[in-house]
Amino acid sequence: MSISKSGRLDRRGFLKGAAVGAAGLAAFGLAGCAPEAQGEADGQAAGAPESWDREVDVIVVGSGGSGLSAAIEAAGAGANTLVLEKGGVPAVYEIPELEVSEFELIKALAAFPATVKDAADKYEPSYIARLAVDVSQKFNKFYIDCKILAAEDEKTKNFRLALTAASLQTLKNAFALLGIGIPDKM
Repeated sequence: MSISKSGRLDRRGFLKGAAVGAAGLAAFGLAGCAPEAQGEADGQAAGAPESWDREVDVIVVGSGGSGLSAAIEAAGAGANTLVLEKGGVPAVYEIPELEVSEFELIKALAAFPATVKDAADKYEPSYIARLAVDVSQKFNKFYIDCKILAAEDEKTKNFRLALTAASLQTLKNAFALLGIGIPDKM
């Protein structure tokens, strides 16, 4: 990072640090979204069924940024899509028929990596702030439009819980890049 003669961090230094920080936050943040798998002595994951007979068109392993985006695209193209988690709860969930507000929120979340890159390339941290506002507004609309815990079925509930967790992680990452602290709870 470069520090000007006045001892202050300049925009170029901030954005170089932000790009490195984004990569680190993404790695730690996405890894921290799912708790570690707790396996049994025989090597089988705890709570995993002994046999599983099910047909789907697309299986996505991991609901990180790329996994969830790929699953959404496949489901949007009409594929019966299944997302598997390493050890997280829910361990398995399907992508339901999306509401408009869910789709808009997913698009905003998927824009985060490119927005961070653009902010670093153009030395404009305000891009990250604008994205955080956009994600917040889209999450608010999603929260108003869609029941989360009282969803119509378990698969939709699990998907919406994962979408909520992804929204929180994205906002935490954006605020961390901007140097803004957030409270643990309100």
